Amino acid sequence: FFSEEVKQNVLGTLAAAGTQDDWNMVNRLSDRERQVLLMLGQGCITRMIAGNLKLSIKTIETHRALIKEKLGIRNAAQLSIAAVEWVKREGLAPSMT
Repeated sequence: FFSEEVKQNVLGTLAAAGTQDDWNMVNRLSDRERQVLLMLGQGCITRMIAGNLKLSIKTIETHRALIKEKLGIRNAAQLSIAAVEWVKREGLAPSMT
């Protein structure tokens, strides 16, 4: 028997360990998909990404869908969170200087 607090701590630790494998899944993305993920993690919206990469909004939406599929992400909110976490983890945040 474990207290609710201990159980939550163990489950949280297991979930974090699983997340490590999720980061390795980023390697499955194409170079362009990683570029889109990077820009999402830096706070860019689809229209900005399309403009910066000189691609159509539809193409960026397709990249976003493929990223979600490859990473097992269900929705846009989870994609944004995952992108920000990945950028922070990899130290890829834009410098403010």
